[in-house]
Amino acid sequence: MRTYFLIKGASLGKRFIGGACLLLASMLSVDVSAQAISPSLVSNNLWRADTNTGETPSNEVFQRAKDINTRLIRIGGQKYDTVFPSKEFIEQWVLKIRAYGAEPIVQVSQYSSASYFNDRVAAAVNLVQYLNVTKGLNVKYWSIGNEPWLQMGSPTDHTIVASTVAATIREIAPAMKAVDSNIKIYGPDEAYFMTDVYTDLFNSGSANDIAGKIPNQNYYYIDGITWHSYPQHDANPAVEGAAALLDAVVKSKNLVTAANQRHNRVGNDALIWGVSEYNSKNGTQVHTFENGQMFGQLLGYAMKYSAEFAATWSMFESNGNQGKTDFSMINGDGKPRPSYYHMGFVSNYMSGLYADGVTNNSNIKAYGSVNGEQRTVMIMNRGTTAQNFTLRLNTDPISGTSVKININANSNQEYTSSIDANTTLVLVLNGVTGKKITYSKTYFLNGAEPTEELITTTAGAIPVIPTNIINGAFTGSAENWVLYSYSPNGNARDVRYENNLVRFYTDGTELNWHGQLYQRLKTAVGSTYTFSCDVETTGTNPTKVQLFVEDYVNQETVAFNTCAVAGDGVTRCSLSSTIPASGADHTHKFGVRLPNTSENLGWDFTVDNCASNIQAASSSISSVSSSAASSSLSSEASSSLLSSSLSSSRLSSSSSVAISSANSSTATSASSVASSVSSGAASSRNPKGASGKP
Repeated sequence: MRTYFLIKGASLGKRFIGGACLLLASMLSVDVSAQAISPSLVSNNLWRADTNTGETPSNEVFQRAKDINTRLIRIGGQKYDTVFPSKEFIEQWVLKIRAYGAEPIVQVSQYSSASYFNDRVAAAVNLVQYLNVTKGLNVKYWSIGNEPWLQMGSPTDHTIVASTVAATIREIAPAMKAVDSNIKIYGPDEAYFMTDVYTDLFNSGSANDIAGKIPNQNYYYIDGITWHSYPQHDANPAVEGAAALLDAVVKSKNLVTAANQRHNRVGNDALIWGVSEYNSKNGTQVHTFENGQMFGQLLGYAMKYSAEFAATWSMFESNGNQGKTDFSMINGDGKPRPSYYHMGFVSNYMSGLYADGVTNNSNIKAYGSVNGEQRTVMIMNRGTTAQNFTLRLNTDPISGTSVKININANSNQEYTSSIDANTTLVLVLNGVTGKKITYSKTYFLNGAEPTEELITTTAGAIPVIPTNIINGAFTGSAENWVLYSYSPNGNARDVRYENNLVRFYTDGTELNWHGQLYQRLKTAVGSTYTFSCDVETTGTNPTKVQLFVEDYVNQETVAFNTCAVAGDGVTRCSLSSTIPASGADHTHKFGVRLPNTSENLGWDFTVDNCASNIQAASSSISSVSSSAASSSLSSEASSSLLSSSLSSSRLSSSSSVAISSANSSTATSASSVASSVSSGAASSRNPKGASGKP
């Protein structure tokens, strides 16, 4: 179950798969471009095992998906497109997906003949009505059709493809959103990123352009651009396959950027992009270590270029027999494949901000993430020779003759070791200590699982990089709200950043407060501080939030107020706290946090109009309350007089995402990357229709 929490903006809505978050890391020397990692990144597809019964993979398969925090599971594919199952079966799939902690993407058919309605619009409308209105399941993520180019017989005239897709979307999407305007629709799920077709559909201004609003409505035909990729190379998937995927990723990101500019889509209305199917070209390549490293690289590219999700095909099919039609993440005996392990490395250990990586050896690929003090790095040796390496977590030059790896993570940490041939290492560092996870082709061939060992890096003080939300539309100075994620077992999963919003996930199983949104203020002993916020639920049930003041040095709660929030309307929650005279003049945290209780499961709420003022300890100073235009709530504020009104807490869509670096960005420009790798129709798995594949 999930609970969401955001700073509310005038033009910003809520979206589970939103655009890139607007974040800034504090304590910067030189800003470089970085991206927030989508919580929905690691996703999957539900293979429809039986046309008549709607049978799904076993509970054991679903548990495997849950173990690597699979966030989205798409119910779709070619067979599902041509033989539309009953709404009752789809309901059961939705419930099962949610029972294992994920959200569904439900595909409706592009064919009138696919259901007993004999009308594709009526079938789609009936399904939205049944799931979201009759059953109240509020399924938010939908798609229309599957790989239309392939199902049209792969015509060479791509203008026919664009016009056919445009007609389909214009007919079905408005009818679906007329039932529930809150749903998000993605597409067109072509067999590969067909540059000419996608450009015509989203950035041409032609009669086929469907990136605009539905006539007479304030919402759009399409909310996200999705595509498939099964690189058709017979060579190493970790090399040629990864290169083809990178090409499609960069083109997709460039298209979304251009389409949003053309159609003035910003904030919550901005188009997003995702990969709705990917894998190697057939089952014999799927069941290789190299395919796992291709997955590891694709997920890194998806982070770097702001994908919202990357859903592999598929959870389980063809009994996991390793044949040509087996694209499963596990074998028939339930043993995970290298693709599964690499997805788990990302979903279990990478969150917060993406940190780009560069190496001086073409066989070595590396990237990382930063979440507060935790830094995670994945290093993949795609070559057949072991390598000594030195890793540095910033962009400073590395001395020596070994392989040099720089991860742009604002730390002076270094780690020197070796990596065997065809091996993946994952380093999870909290301060100067952490663990190293090792998984190799040798492990895979011997049926061994990844191993772990403790490591220590060489470094001085490790700076903590909180990920801050920039309130760019404040009437005064733009101050930082810091988001802290509770990290059970070192795995921060309960709070995420997406498209100008902060999301909290709760399951009611741990007796702790999940996540914090706060500002650090230097306080004066004996002074009284008042902190207030408007809180509003977006559902109909009540919830609870807590305002708190916490000693930043001793990490002790000074005061708190738990507020019951009504199911509708705005609740003003306030807290007054006097800094104890026995303490010292130092920093305190003023913020909001979410109790992990049954009352909060599955509900979201917004926080707006936060304000603070101070009654100074000295009797000669009266109570102060003024606008943000003349005051500051910065983490460096040191005045004994503090006053701030955050009455217009809006998040600017132009704010940047950044992490610190001592030098300039090492990121390769999208245009130069795109021009260096060739791709085309050969990037799709073909043919598929006869075998009932996706």
